[in-house]
Amino acid sequence: VDGLDAFDKVPAWAPDVVVLDLMMPKLDGLECARRLKANAATRDIPIIMLSAADEAPAIEAGLEAGADEYVTKPLKHREFAFRVRSMVQLHHGKTELFRSNETRLEQARAMHVLLDFSCGLIGEKHIDRVLKRIVTAASDLTRSRRVSIMLPDAEGRYLTIAQSLGIDDRIAAEVLVPVGAAIAGQVFLSGEQ
Repeated sequence: VDGLDAFDKVPAWAPDVVVLDLMMPKLDGLECARRLKANAATRDIPIIMLSAADEAPAIEAGLEAGADEYVTKPLKHREFAFRVRSMVQLHHGKTELFRSNETRLEQARAMHVLLDFSCGLIGEKHIDRVLKRIVTAASDLTRSRRVSIMLPDAEGRYLTIAQSLGIDDRIAAEVLVPVGAAIAGQVFLSGEQ
């Protein structure tokens, strides 16, 4: 409806491209573009600025405000459709690149955790310290606040918490899960994960 309406709706709708007219009521296209580019949630959405003003100062003002394209009126519909499609493809490409980078960063973080875990096991002779390293690494890898390792008791009838992180020691000491009962007992009995 107007520039303020656009500014309010774009973050919620997350469009692939925003088309703004330079002259809009309540908030003109320049200020709307500035605000969208200043907002972390919308700054990467491409903006196409439309205007009947085809002089260099108007075009420069639109691009300086954050528009990725400046299209003059009257529109050449086919050309405009190509520009919109180009901006959508650009947006999708950038989004995919960001996702790919986030995935690679997460993979690098996981590899670092596993390398630290592996190096920490070298020469480790005490089972309690090995279990503690396993629990810590599992917590770091999964970003979990609570992790436990359950092992069977001497008779093989119950699983007890051998090592934990984020679980009160008193509570951990009281846990007894019959082999075959609950999820942990069933997993132990079947050997399946």
